[in-house]
Amino acid sequence: MKYLIFRNDRIGDFFITAPLIKAIKRQDKNSEVFIVCSNKNLELIKKIEYIDGYFLFNKKNLLDRIKFLLLLKKKKFDRIIVSDKKNRSILFSFFLKSKEKIFNVSKNFQYKLIKIFYNNVFLDNDSVKEGTYEILKRNAKCFGYDILRNDNFLPNKFHSGCNFFSFFDKSKNKILLHLDEKWHTEEYSIAYKKANKLTTIPLSSKDILNFAERTYAKGNYEMIISTGAIKTHIIEELKNISELVKDNLYRIKTSSGSIYLVINLDLFNMFELISKSKIFISCHGAFTHVASNYGLFIYDIIEGGKLAHYNRITKHMSHYKPIYRKDFSSISEEINLKL
Repeated sequence: MKYLIFRNDRIGDFFITAPLIKAIKRQDKNSEVFIVCSNKNLELIKKIEYIDGYFLFNKKNLLDRIKFLLLLKKKKFDRIIVSDKKNRSILFSFFLKSKEKIFNVSKNFQYKLIKIFYNNVFLDNDSVKEGTYEILKRNAKCFGYDILRNDNFLPNKFHSGCNFFSFFDKSKNKILLHLDEKWHTEEYSIAYKKANKLTTIPLSSKDILNFAERTYAKGNYEMIISTGAIKTHIIEELKNISELVKDNLYRIKTSSGSIYLVINLDLFNMFELISKSKIFISCHGAFTHVASNYGLFIYDIIEGGKLAHYNRITKHMSHYKPIYRKDFSSISEEINLKL
């Protein structure tokens, strides 16, 4: 069987669908799975061994889109799954011949319209009670498959070639604080226009140091801070009070122990860093799903008023605690109470 899955969006969205792909490969040994991907998730998809091929969709004009559709038609797929819920993916799927099709859609009118022509249509938005993972399992059942807990999309033991782990204290549990641009609405809005609607999180290097001191006093912990793709003021503050250890690794010495700052790790080094941590603290994003894959305790910083939305996409996660966006002192106090 040849499968085509539309996932022309971001890395975190792909992670949601990945267990379905793994389940297909586990239960159909002769299957070939191809992904329609985007520039944002291309590098990840290229590295995943159980994906047999990909089609990068970055076409803007009509002629290029028609050529792309003709390319897909030539491949003659047996089963097609629209996972990204995009209008163009739905439209392409209508023009592609296959034995079976699954449509995941976000709007009620799409559901009603497509349901006229196809049986396997799933409404996936915040108006439905089912979680995203539950809908994914229903996708699998359409083909007679099931998704198991161990249908993880990343290996249990990850070796990316990182060379800075030797500097960490192996005897201590790692707390990974991912300080990417999502913590800062002004800086995040450079890449994501809707970021200016998020609640600002007041944050300083002093707040980070105080959090580390209180955390170290409660247990055998070592804090590692990772960064995002966009330069932020808080990372510059932390660099100014740290010493360079090696390459992109910095160390901040405190009276209770060291805090490590790792600058601009690539995707797969981040995976390894997460896999070797105990606790993950971050604004919600792709790495939240990676941390869940490795069974970490997750403190997920989310926007107030959107708990129902995040519950739907995280309800299958173990050891998960959502915390509303507010000042960092309040966030860190809430985390410390749970440690």
